[in-house]
Amino acid sequence: MSNQLVKGGRKTDSHLTICFYYIFLIAEGVSSAVKIKKIPFQKSPVKRFILFAWDINQKDTHWVPPLISDQQKLLNPMRNPFFQHSEAELWGAYQEGKMVGRIAVGVNHHSNQFRNEKVAFFGFFEAIHNQEVADLLFQKAAEWGKNKGMEILRGPFNLTINDEAGLLVDGFNTDPFIMMTHNPRYYPELIEKSGFSKAMDAYAYYTDARKHLSAPLLQMAKYIETTLHPKIRPFDTGKHFLKDAHTAMDMINESLARNWAAAPLTDKEIEFKAKDLKAALVPDLCFFVEIQGKTVGFSLTLPNYNEAIKKANGRLFPFGLFKILYYARKIKTARTIQLGMIKEYQKSGLGTYCYVEITKRAAQRGIHSGEMSWILENNKAMVNAAELLGGKRYKTYRWYEKRIN
Repeated sequence: MSNQLVKGGRKTDSHLTICFYYIFLIAEGVSSAVKIKKIPFQKSPVKRFILFAWDINQKDTHWVPPLISDQQKLLNPMRNPFFQHSEAELWGAYQEGKMVGRIAVGVNHHSNQFRNEKVAFFGFFEAIHNQEVADLLFQKAAEWGKNKGMEILRGPFNLTINDEAGLLVDGFNTDPFIMMTHNPRYYPELIEKSGFSKAMDAYAYYTDARKHLSAPLLQMAKYIETTLHPKIRPFDTGKHFLKDAHTAMDMINESLARNWAAAPLTDKEIEFKAKDLKAALVPDLCFFVEIQGKTVGFSLTLPNYNEAIKKANGRLFPFGLFKILYYARKIKTARTIQLGMIKEYQKSGLGTYCYVEITKRAAQRGIHSGEMSWILENNKAMVNAAELLGGKRYKTYRWYEKRIN
């Protein structure tokens, strides 16, 4: 009776019984084991790590595929100066040999030293809608961080707060702007059920100058112009480019030094990121503000290149670059990333003056609407300014954290 079972006085084929048993398991949601494996920083494994984002997001019409080459450079320890002072590892979740999730975990030693913290970070999180997969990935990240002597696991950061960061938790019905994140709606639930709680929120504000450039704003800008006599100096994209890049970052560091999770970039990181931005900068929209020859403010606004990048589906070749160049001429929106003043002028009204200048200059390029992002929820001065300038809060990004030691 090795191939038969007796049940109720009748002989039943054992293979049929086993078949019904597996059907029962599938119906109950019991799956084969999920395995977590370390992914080496090698070309082929890293590319597969990157491409998994397509597996998860490609059916989302609002997702903008990142440029694969940019992601490869970011995750290359030989090229990204982040790895000169910090460390990270990549992990994948696999089920029956197929990737079903991914995560990066690391320690930003430079940031921890600056902020006197013991924080491990996670980023590049992607996973199927399965709590077991998410739990195992975050367990691995927490274990890794704990072994490094860290006390908190926080994220997402891809890889730092100066890269793409934060999880979209509200505002899924529109495309993300350049250098902003987008993710499936179920990610917040996966993360929260893995034991994380909210650490901080940040907001994105949508503005349309044709509706929000009011007479009082124009009057305020005119008043600042006649009293402070500010001078606009475009960002130099020529031989003094790196000098201006360092000047800009010094000002950003001064204006954001007390912000949550902020940490200054090293000189090599500034140059690494500046070179990526150089081709994207539009001097009319990226400028310094000077008063009596002293640089007191900096504004960085970029055309929303995501409108063009989306057409390339992550690949520059063979046709992606041509698509980007073609559609870049048709961009109709922009993102204001940075608008800051040194402390002495933070309440002077120069921000309003700069906003009006940005709006006028963008209009000359056929751009009349855009996004101001991101602004931390506890930065009440900037939140109030964004609202006074007519911005409508339409997206929320969140960072999560949990204790691991």
